[in-house]
Amino acid sequence: MCKPQINESQESSFNTTMSAITIALCLSNGTFLYLATGSHKFVFLYFLVLALVGVIVLNENGKHLISAYLSQSLHSLSFAYLGIVMEKVIDFSGMFLFLLTLSLLVSSSRRFRIYSFVLAGIAFFFIEFNRNNHVIIEPVIIESEIGIIIVRWVTLATIILLNLPIFAYFHKIMLNQRKSIELAQRERDFLVSQFVHDLRAPMHSIRGYSKILKDQIAGFDQEFDNIENLTRRVERDIDNLLVNNIPGDRIPEADEKTWVESTAYFNTIHQISHSTCQAKGIEFNFQITGSNDVQIQIDTYRVTSILENLIFNAIKFTEPYKAIKLIINITGVELIIKVSDQGIGIPFRKINELFEPYNKSIGSQVSGTGLGLTIAKKFVEQLGGSIKVNSVEGFGTTFLINLPIKTSTNEPPQFDLGNTLEMSMSNDLKAMVIDDDFMNAALLKRFLTDIGFNVKVCHLSREALESLKYFAPDVIFSDFHLPDEVPDMHFSILHSKCPNIPIVITTGSNLQLKNYKKYGIVEILTKGFLKSDVENLILLYCNNELRGKRASA
Repeated sequence: MCKPQINESQESSFNTTMSAITIALCLSNGTFLYLATGSHKFVFLYFLVLALVGVIVLNENGKHLISAYLSQSLHSLSFAYLGIVMEKVIDFSGMFLFLLTLSLLVSSSRRFRIYSFVLAGIAFFFIEFNRNNHVIIEPVIIESEIGIIIVRWVTLATIILLNLPIFAYFHKIMLNQRKSIELAQRERDFLVSQFVHDLRAPMHSIRGYSKILKDQIAGFDQEFDNIENLTRRVERDIDNLLVNNIPGDRIPEADEKTWVESTAYFNTIHQISHSTCQAKGIEFNFQITGSNDVQIQIDTYRVTSILENLIFNAIKFTEPYKAIKLIINITGVELIIKVSDQGIGIPFRKINELFEPYNKSIGSQVSGTGLGLTIAKKFVEQLGGSIKVNSVEGFGTTFLINLPIKTSTNEPPQFDLGNTLEMSMSNDLKAMVIDDDFMNAALLKRFLTDIGFNVKVCHLSREALESLKYFAPDVIFSDFHLPDEVPDMHFSILHSKCPNIPIVITTGSNLQLKNYKKYGIVEILTKGFLKSDVENLILLYCNNELRGKRASA
């Protein structure tokens, strides 16, 4: 646990507290020891009291630095004096070290710490010097064994009791700072989440509408592909910035795994990557080996991020007319990913720096955040895999990733999209879209209308709840962040109003489905989804079997 940082006001308060404790220590011990031994040597402690009152006066008048040095000097002097006078009765060295450590922990001044160490050295020197020849002060001698025991334990108890306020004070500071840090982290998480949401929303609209235009306007396929590639790049950079700014111990666990058809999944990655390479004039070669055409259980968000970051990194450092190769090898228990390029390569001395965040020392003229490889490595480790790199400067780089997976040869449930859409229109299926972003709401409405839904659009949580009084949807698509209600409350109320209706969250944030299933959430669509993603959800949650279950519920 790191040491809390104490500000000037807290240092001032601590100086006053330390001085007050030392005054009480001098008065109580001086009086007690004088009464117990009859020695006038302890009267010296009363002179220290006057000096410590001066420390408090200086401190209260804003002379914090002077008072801190004077307080530490007097505190050290008092313990050194007691250590010399009472060497025959009690060893003050341990307690002195304890108090010195406290002062070093609380002070934020390096010079003050050095000064404290120098004082400690001087004090110990005089204690040890006097211990051998008693040339400075003759120690007090108590003849009675019982008297020695009483003085020893009463003195120790007094010192401990008087220093308990230091513990309490320091503990209070730590608790307050811990609360402040937790509050700052919550505020930071909210701001980052809102920032990501606000950036992803327009990217989602641009991608969606460009896809619609591409389907309707001939002759501009490459231009629309370029728009999609640019928006995907922005979304990837947003993801990388988000993940890199989440503290390591609070990154969501990698347990959100789903079954996907391997060939279809990796073909989608191939199509996206091929389009991006084509725009730069780079040849993209793709190959699947091993057990292809099987079902694999993977964390699609993390695996997709790993692949996109590695491939985009290869594209950045590969010149036109050269090649990039992606090889996917699926075994029974392992997914092996190999990404090779014919780029500029990496100097051997810099390979160890490759996964450091914001590292752009290699090809510093190339655009990007410098986070792609950092995030890829972080996700590989979260998934329990390994990543290796082999590079020759001037010839290219190869990344090799091994990820543990589960495979299945069972066929996934097949749906006839045409029949499903006919069913949708014949049964007049209804959908509700809740999103405060008008462009995103309009885009999702367009997707659902094309599929055959009658769509009701709401922009606020309370508007949606009011609409449910007369509009009975078969499925609800709701944005995660709405301006008039916090997410948990919004989905809790929504689920209570329509417990048998599947709810889909649309969001720009990285959420885990398991945290929201209790609210009737059946799926989470990350903004940037396409019409095909919506169609797949309809196949799963708006088929005849589901409608029959809801009718009998």
